[in-house]
Amino acid sequence: MTGTSILIVEDERILARDLEKTLQRAGYCVPGVAATGAEAIRSAQEFKPDLILMDIKLRGDIDGIEAAGRIHDHLEIPILFLSSIRDSSLLERAKTTEPLGYLLKPYEEQDLVTTIDVVLHQHRAVQRRSRKELSLSEARFRTLFDSNRWGLALVNRGGRIIEANPSLHKILGYAPGQLNQTAFSELIHPDDRTREARFAHDLFHGTRNRYEMEMRLHGRGGGLIWAHTEACKFSDNDEGDGVDLVLHMMEDVTGQKALRDRLAAAQRLATVGTLAVGLAHNLANDLTPAVLGIPLVQQANQREDFKELLEVMGTSLTHSCTIIRKLLQMSRPCRGRETQVDCREIVGGVAAIVRAVFPRIITLNLAVSPRPLIIVGNPDEIHQCLLNLCMNARDVMPTNGTLTLTAHEVVIQTDREFHADATPGPYVVLTVADTGSGIAPDILDRIFEPFFSTKPAGAGSGLGLATTREMVKAHGGFICVHSQVARGTEFQIYLPASAATLPTVPWSAANETVSGPGLPAPV
Repeated sequence: MTGTSILIVEDERILARDLEKTLQRAGYCVPGVAATGAEAIRSAQEFKPDLILMDIKLRGDIDGIEAAGRIHDHLEIPILFLSSIRDSSLLERAKTTEPLGYLLKPYEEQDLVTTIDVVLHQHRAVQRRSRKELSLSEARFRTLFDSNRWGLALVNRGGRIIEANPSLHKILGYAPGQLNQTAFSELIHPDDRTREARFAHDLFHGTRNRYEMEMRLHGRGGGLIWAHTEACKFSDNDEGDGVDLVLHMMEDVTGQKALRDRLAAAQRLATVGTLAVGLAHNLANDLTPAVLGIPLVQQANQREDFKELLEVMGTSLTHSCTIIRKLLQMSRPCRGRETQVDCREIVGGVAAIVRAVFPRIITLNLAVSPRPLIIVGNPDEIHQCLLNLCMNARDVMPTNGTLTLTAHEVVIQTDREFHADATPGPYVVLTVADTGSGIAPDILDRIFEPFFSTKPAGAGSGLGLATTREMVKAHGGFICVHSQVARGTEFQIYLPASAATLPTVPWSAANETVSGPGLPAPV
């Protein structure tokens, strides 16, 4: 017991003096004697004793139980209560501070010393078990961290990598340990830094619990590596009351990204081919006035409606050129650029194609927010996603129907169980709803599988929905689908909104997604 220090908290001076002598005779060190709860807290912080003998009844606003509670919240110091009061309610209140003992006054000196010995022995045994468990936990974490096939990095609030595992060093081509203390942003392609920095800011400030995105990383040799990244909060203190680190988990998907790009290119070509059928009919109608008008122009001096004729010809040619330009844009490979884009413009472009190419038996409804709907992403890919969904909607309404396109903003709250890939924050929601045949429940879970199609052989590649979902996920978003057989289907694309330009709007009925006729509201 040599060197063991015990702080005495007793407001009766004579009792405190006798207690101090008793402890010193038993070989304990007494660094101080406190008479009030406030003084006890200060002394505990200053001396950090091995044990505190705490009288429950103390002078002042802070009694012994409250003082013990405050000490217990911040310091791992065992407390032994001393009291002459036999009050069960007081005892129950004292238990909330998790003391290691409760000794009633008056007590014999030997009883006091024995109780102190037992309390200290119990506390040290608990500490040994805790240290052993902590050591085992750290060993398990170290094994998982070092052997994980994913690249792992712990990043602090300053944006520096505290530690990176061997897999991340291998992915980026660095020797073990070279990434430690590196600025994480320096590894990210400049076009992806803004979105990643916004997500990390949301994590540190508690508006997100996790996020995932695809981003480009700089390898040591200068090459670009596509990585699927998931990040979550990681507190480095025992209480877990602070978010001091972010754990980044990165998988090299460069090869998968190349394959997805080839699949997307194949789907674009298939879409262009399908649209060409409708295009031929519409262009023929649009060009007819111009073709028929050419011989009449030669007789223009003899016609009073010459000016009106030229206007009709000009309108028809302009309309045809617009359709051709849209198709040319679709046929080009999606560029890997990311920029701030207003989704209202994308929806407007898709609506223009629908009006020009889709059969007139399909009614188009458009509902777009009057406010900017800004995301950071690739506008060509988002355009392709919407058009894929519109083409599918057209195919399930062969005789007639209504196609509804909507665009609005929502904020997903932390307490709303919404989607497995959803994280709290602002989103732009793009919706494509039809009144077609719907999707049977037994195949609804399979519609996003590559090459899965319900269309007749040769009528579809089965890549449309698969590539659409992959492009949306690459933007940090997700897709929801709601369908009822014979009543229609609704697809909702959720894309993380740009917080710098998007007004924060809570979720309410005023901005809920417009559902197709007879469809349930989104969950």
